[in-house]
Amino acid sequence: MLPQATTRYVAPGGANGANNCADANNPCGSVAYAALQTDAGDTVLVAARQYTETDTIRVFRDMTIRGEGLDKTIIGVETDPNIHQVFQVYGNLNATISHLSMHNAERSGVQNLGNLTLAHVSIFNNRGTTGGLWAAAASTIPAMR
Repeated sequence: MLPQATTRYVAPGGANGANNCADANNPCGSVAYAALQTDAGDTVLVAARQYTETDTIRVFRDMTIRGEGLDKTIIGVETDPNIHQVFQVYGNLNATISHLSMHNAERSGVQNLGNLTLAHVSIFNNRGTTGGLWAAAASTIPAMR
């Protein structure tokens, strides 16, 4: 029997540390930390805010990361030549990133090595030659309506 999926929360004023991000009243403070707390099939809900992550958000297992909208949930990384992507999706998994904007990575907004669906996502102001999406695997980008 598969474990039940958990919703993880990220919001302004949230705290990392010993937090597993599973309580909406006690959210985590960073998307990268919340992604590390997930189990396969979990969802990370990211509240409206502009976030500056101190490292790449690594997606190691099946998950969904969902913001509150392109102009509401904006995720960037610190200006650092060692932070190559905002999101890095590893192989042999299914991930969805939706309803958010991402920017400020050294190379690309997303590096995809898995099966990734991007929906209602804006990727802008990244500095590398692959600026938006670098994909070595299947990426699905549904048509906007």
